[in-house]
Amino acid sequence: MKQEKRKFLKNKFFDFFKTIKEKIISFNLIAIKPFLEAADYSSEPFSRTSLERLKVFKKRKLYFSISLIILFLLIYGMLFFCFPPHLLFRNTTTNGGDMGAHNYIAKYFIEELFPDLRMTGWDTGWFAGMPMLTFYFPLPYLLIAILSKVFAYNIAFKLVTVLGSLMLPAALYLFAKLFRFKYPFPEFAAIGAMAFLYMKSFKIYGANFLGTFAGEFSYSISFALVFIFIATLYRGIERGRFDWLFALNSFILASIVLTHLITLIALLIIAPCFFVFNRRWKCARYIIAVFATGFFLSAFWSVPFVLHINYTPQMLWTNIKDLKEMFPLELLPALVLAVLGIFFSTIKRDKKTTVIMWTLILFMSLFFTWDGGRLYNARFLPIIFTFIYLAAAYGISSLYWIFVSKYPASGSGRCGHYYKNTAQIIESGTAGINFSLKAPKEKNKFAGKKAIKLFFADFKKWARSRLRPRFYNFMVFAFVPIIAFLAGAAILAGNPLGPAWARHNFTGFEEKEEWQTYNSLMTYLDSLPYGRVMFEFDKEIIQKYGTPRSFELIPFWTSQAGMEGLLVESSITAPFHYINQAELSVKPRGTVAGWKTASRNYYAAIKHLKFMNITYIMASSPEVIEELDSDSSVVFLNKIEPYYFYEIAGENNYVEVMANMPYRYSPEENWILEMRDWYLNPDNTDNPVVRDDGSAGLSGFKLIDKKDLGAVPDNPFNNEVSRDDSILYEHVEREKITFTTTAVGVPHLVKMSYFPNWQAKGADGPYLVSPSFMMVIPTDNQVTLYYGMAFANKLGAALTSFGWAIIAAVVIINIINSFKNRKRQ
Repeated sequence: MKQEKRKFLKNKFFDFFKTIKEKIISFNLIAIKPFLEAADYSSEPFSRTSLERLKVFKKRKLYFSISLIILFLLIYGMLFFCFPPHLLFRNTTTNGGDMGAHNYIAKYFIEELFPDLRMTGWDTGWFAGMPMLTFYFPLPYLLIAILSKVFAYNIAFKLVTVLGSLMLPAALYLFAKLFRFKYPFPEFAAIGAMAFLYMKSFKIYGANFLGTFAGEFSYSISFALVFIFIATLYRGIERGRFDWLFALNSFILASIVLTHLITLIALLIIAPCFFVFNRRWKCARYIIAVFATGFFLSAFWSVPFVLHINYTPQMLWTNIKDLKEMFPLELLPALVLAVLGIFFSTIKRDKKTTVIMWTLILFMSLFFTWDGGRLYNARFLPIIFTFIYLAAAYGISSLYWIFVSKYPASGSGRCGHYYKNTAQIIESGTAGINFSLKAPKEKNKFAGKKAIKLFFADFKKWARSRLRPRFYNFMVFAFVPIIAFLAGAAILAGNPLGPAWARHNFTGFEEKEEWQTYNSLMTYLDSLPYGRVMFEFDKEIIQKYGTPRSFELIPFWTSQAGMEGLLVESSITAPFHYINQAELSVKPRGTVAGWKTASRNYYAAIKHLKFMNITYIMASSPEVIEELDSDSSVVFLNKIEPYYFYEIAGENNYVEVMANMPYRYSPEENWILEMRDWYLNPDNTDNPVVRDDGSAGLSGFKLIDKKDLGAVPDNPFNNEVSRDDSILYEHVEREKITFTTTAVGVPHLVKMSYFPNWQAKGADGPYLVSPSFMMVIPTDNQVTLYYGMAFANKLGAALTSFGWAIIAAVVIINIINSFKNRKRQ
């Protein structure tokens, strides 16, 4: 009996699960198929089903417009929560991170370049002279200069720093609209922009709030322009005409070049994906024409950048390869939705998503395979993150239209089946299944149970007829603003860093606790005769004034020249300054990535400071103060806690006759890197090495090998040369140096950073001499050096003129054609 009972129960068990399996399969075919059908038109929401449902709403356009307005009010409310208008319009000097140091660049542009309608020039305020905005991006400072004619300078500066952040949500919305992605993808793209801006897993790579407030506001502007350009380029390819849109595309591309080169690199990688949409020659011709014209328009800046890049230090970045950097925890919700977006776009075979998938695949690959050098692979992360948010927007948009098309809003079930209530769905899906292993017992028929059943049945009927349609109607139009609200609430719940950083930056130097001390230091410096200033670096002290770069603003607050500046990669002298800083400071910092800093060495420091014609020293540590006090060549000037001011005694000339005949050296790889060995030995300062550029005037100098650069032997002049009385007069201006000498034909050292734009009258040269200065050989007693236009500048200016001629021709031809068309009509 037991075996028969076991066999009976076993058969019953297997029959039960077999029936369950069949019903599940049958039910899945009904339940899942509509979702796959919905996914098939998820990027084209106005399918037959969704269109019929939306036609019910007579004022649907009004409701969608209200939804859009509410959405952008929420998004920009979140943006202004980060940087409130009352901070933006407070007339205080912006500080914080690199941001504060940008004030000097803006001031220089407004005072020196803007009046002459120039975009680049020579600056003497940082690094013993440097080509200002030749290797950094001038367009944001032009915007500051223009706005400063309307607002106070400080307000104009703040408005431009947040411009890219304000542009990004609108830029992503416009990107999606011009790509003809249907509602609600553009709206969710804008929400994704808001979420991206608040990301706190990265701080200095750019485009988000933290990167912007750290000083990457130029990148933020360029980043937003990229999405506008991609979309307008897509429309331009569709039109295929050289019209106003062609001119606009060329102008936007030139603006991107003049705001950041990382974004230009991104465009060069993204642009080929447009051939997926259009593989005809017409498409290639249009893209090539736009990129060529955009290059021409920016050539006045980009050509000197490319041709003179070897006169800048090369950062030797160590790339990151950590998956946690690419997929931080805060990105997890977007990643889940992005996977859904990729799934739906694959089912649909939506070509418009090609630009998203293409960019993600290529940049994720580059992140792990990039070799380094001047470009840091972490700069790809903002692009990757933003396109993940775009893929997520596609995913959630697909879910939205599945809901619109398949939600049983008025009693109609999926696939045309009619269900009176939810219980019938369950009943129909499980009919014929005996859930009990025993025969069912007879049900008790109590009146109370019947009443309860009748009550719930009536409630379900009422809910189905009243609540469900109202819920459906509400969600159709309110879904996007609700998601925006929830996203904003999640961001705020995550304790974002952006608002605190913005408050620190925009309250300004003037509202910091140590402002009075800082102001006193700058005021005293400004009262001294003109000279270069070197300060001992101590981050703990300096950042109290508003930023660790507070003393880089010495030329902003005073008439003095500071040795340290922001644009490290723009100056050939910058690496050698940081060697000086390491030799002098107790707590130095090494700013040139990949360079080994020198150890502290007062003897080397003071010799290098004299060599670089530095007049004033600011010291704060007891060790440095003690060494300066015991040095007879240094004079104590004043004390303003916590700094002691000293002056290096002597005439502090910018031009002097060389102590010894220079050696001639042809660099094997990179002049700057190879001169590091020469500079690390302070005794080499009396034994200069000039770069052999093939000039006939250098052929008489002895050659030196690379192995001898660490200890250069003396090479005295054949004839007695008086160094003390040779320079009778010198006068240094921003872009001009004049001096009178009696030592005609003898090499002179000019203690100003070398750059090819410097030209000489009354002398041969200037030549690049160790480590980064200029050498001239006078042919006359009167010598003038001036900062002019090199060949690269002339070529760039000619190409830019040609670019504007193309734009003018396109505009004129289109105006003529439009008049002809009007006459025909």
